[in-house]
Amino acid sequence: RILLQFDNQFRWWEEGDDEKGDVDVSTTGGTTWANALRMQGDDDGYPTPNVKSLNLTSRLAGPGLFRIRFHY
Repeated sequence: RILLQFDNQFRWWEEGDDEKGDVDVSTTGGTTWANALRMQGDDDGYPTPNVKSLNLTSRLAGPGLFRIRFHY
């Protein structure tokens, strides 16, 4: 079982902007990324942080190695 849990504070600055906060996973050493969570269009965990829990078991079931990135 692979569970990613973290506190987040995503602040969306301006309406109409393409701001987004992503959590991505890779099983190819970081050459190909798949999106696991996208925050966009509204504040999420701002100003008070909230806890996110992502169950990544099905996405990462086969590979022995994987990477996770937080991308803004």
